[in-house]
Amino acid sequence: MKAVDLLPFCAKYGSRMLLQQPFTVGERTYATDARVLVRVNRIAGVYLVNVTNSGWNAIKFQACLAMVAPLPTDIAVALPDAIPEVLEACDVCDGNGLRNGEPCPNCEGAGHFEQHHPIDVGGTSYAGYHLRRLAALPDLAFYPRHGTDEPAYFTFTRGDGILMPL
Repeated sequence: MKAVDLLPFCAKYGSRMLLQQPFTVGERTYATDARVLVRVNRIAGVYLVNVTNSGWNAIKFQACLAMVAPLPTDIAVALPDAIPEVLEACDVCDGNGLRNGEPCPNCEGAGHFEQHHPIDVGGTSYAGYHLRRLAALPDLAFYPRHGTDEPAYFTFTRGDGILMPL
């Protein structure tokens, strides 16, 4: 079976340098953009992070990892069949993708970015952009924390993770 591509879940150009590539802690490899975190079994050759000595906020990271677990009351909910893509012109580069001759750090040179329009899943709102990425994961099971601001838990073939609500 083909490995899951983790790069779509990493932070993008110009933001959160440490999160722009997957990383390994212990026996797991992670990808996150600080809104969604995906975890799979360790992938050989992926950057190994020593959380306690690398300048990362180890306490916050360990608290985040503790959230990547199902709750006994969780019930899987299907994601909507069609999640629209809502694009907005970048106001930093006026939609041309460049700022001072370089790719715009706000839109990563695209000239636009996707609005984080809310999609209700199980009584909680999540950004459509994130839900579309999750929907591409094999055998996704999504467990929203009904009506709370707690992250949703999800599983897929060979991994799991969390998604922050809006």
